[in-house]
Amino acid sequence: MKLDHHEIMDLQKRIHDTQRQLNHLVKPIGLALQVIDHSSDRRKRILAVYANAAPAKSQAEKESLARASSEYAEAMQEEAKELASAYEVQHDWRRLVIRMDACRSMLAITREVVRQMPESQE
Repeated sequence: MKLDHHEIMDLQKRIHDTQRQLNHLVKPIGLALQVIDHSSDRRKRILAVYANAAPAKSQAEKESLARASSEYAEAMQEEAKELASAYEVQHDWRRLVIRMDACRSMLAITREVVRQMPESQE
């Protein structure tokens, strides 16, 4: 296995770039995780808002009328877009974490190979 300084520097640069990208995603991943965790509650709140505005006597009838309204459908579509965006941010975060771990592993292996090389080898 032939290793040179450029390969090691390339791995270190990849690690640095990935750390920078992860730092830029700190706030978005926090928001994304909150959106994902509270998605069910947000959908229930949307239904409650439109159900309370519906002119009906029973709660089941109010919820049925709310689900049939176009405003409710638009609000749910907006919620679905926000949830999809949150999952995209989560996916990007996980991809970067995996990339960082892979680069660290490759760098550790490379350093171990260099450490075990005989001194006289050219």
